[in-house]
Amino acid sequence: MKKIILSLVFLSLPLLGCSAEQGMAPSGANPAAAKESAQENVVAEYDFGKAKEGEILKHSFIFKNNTGKAMIIRDVTTSCGCTTSEVKKKELAPQEETTIDVQFDTKDFSGEVKKYIYVTTNDMDNNIFRYLIKAEVIK
Repeated sequence: MKKIILSLVFLSLPLLGCSAEQGMAPSGANPAAAKESAQENVVAEYDFGKAKEGEILKHSFIFKNNTGKAMIIRDVTTSCGCTTSEVKKKELAPQEETTIDVQFDTKDFSGEVKKYIYVTTNDMDNNIFRYLIKAEVIK
């Protein structure tokens, strides 16, 4: 029974972040400082501009292995269940590129919205790469 409850809790966690709120900050943290920190670590961003509520917005980011050794993409996650992502290739030779396809469902959103995509790799020096998408959702 405990396993089922824990599974349900973990499955529902991504849904908690699905709001028009701009950033994610730990409880008691300074939201402005968390926002600045997240922006400092953003590799690339894409602004969809104005979009109608209910549209599915799509963009592809290029991810390049700028290291001198092979890189493995372990995981690609997003800050919200309203955003999905898919990586084309998970093992990259030095200087090799792949595409990260992102979709954002604007249903139930209004105003300025920002969502993050997190690429986790085996690079010990910099193992998480952050991408940002944003849009102004119009009802």
